[in-house]
Amino acid sequence: MSEMLESPQTRILEFIVNNPSSHLRKIKKNLGFSMGTVQYHLNVLEKEGKIKSVKTKFYKNYYHITETDDNILSIFNLESPRSIILYLLQHEP
Repeated sequence: MSEMLESPQTRILEFIVNNPSSHLRKIKKNLGFSMGTVQYHLNVLEKEGKIKSVKTKFYKNYYHITETDDNILSIFNLESPRSIILYLLQHEP
């Protein structure tokens, strides 16, 4: 009964939190929403910064992202920290 009271957006976000790397059709199939409903709410969630999408060869996968995750990922956009991290990963003992 509580599932019926939750908004589609909340249910989609919860699904992504519990099923990282889910794609549009998987979300649609598991939650029973129309394709348009899922697409709309995924776009809203991504614009609000609650999820991120990563395009692969066949799918666009969705991941929940927290503010901390976003801050960490933004570091990789800076050349020096990215170079240091890549060096450390390549030269670990």
